[in-house]
Amino acid sequence: MEEKDEWVFYKELDFNCPKNNRFNIDTRDFHAGYNFQTENHEDWELIKKYPHFFHTLEQLKQLLDRYFVDSGGADKEWRFFQLTGYGENWNLKYLRIYRTDLGFLICDNYHNALKSEILNQNVYNS
Repeated sequence: MEEKDEWVFYKELDFNCPKNNRFNIDTRDFHAGYNFQTENHEDWELIKKYPHFFHTLEQLKQLLDRYFVDSGGADKEWRFFQLTGYGENWNLKYLRIYRTDLGFLICDNYHNALKSEILNQNVYNS
């Protein structure tokens, strides 16, 4: 994937592109920015010991598709995204995704790694 002037819709992302390993999904409209970073997540030494933080490409895509559809899909131009039982305010304004050797690590807006049990919660609809 080559760098673009504007963020792209999440379905256009190539999560395996060797030029990019960090993805930021804006959950207000599900567009994304991407780049390559050489540093690991700040809690990498702890996180890498726990498999419930890592996801396959297929799991990641299914999760993003569910979030997009359940939060209003293409009919919703803008949204305030939350999962039931997690976060308040803008904790999930961005999903920060790291591609690692162990799989994809999904974090909240503040780079807090999210366990599968949190990610599998229902989308909160207000």
